[in-house]
Amino acid sequence: MGKCIHYLTHGARWIMIAALAGKKTEIDLKNIYVRNVRIIGSTLRPRAPEVKAQILRELIEKVFPKIESGEVKPTIHAVLHITKLRQHMTFFIRARMSER
Repeated sequence: MGKCIHYLTHGARWIMIAALAGKKTEIDLKNIYVRNVRIIGSTLRPRAPEVKAQILRELIEKVFPKIESGEVKPTIHAVLHITKLRQHMTFFIRARMSER
């Protein structure tokens, strides 16, 4: 998280679902309040299926069109092929260990 904060614009919302990269991070809090960033975290697990369905509908209606139009451009580190899952897991484990 700390390495990515400079990509956010003023008033951005950082929404994290789960913590696949690990549960600890180091961040300069000044970057949060100067940029007026809202951080929202969720596992989505305790949510009812209806709530999850509503989130998916809103993603499809509101977010995906912005991605398709180019208004929102996600940063993609890499495209990982499912047939090389073991190699990819090794990459993530090594990356996580190097952050400690």
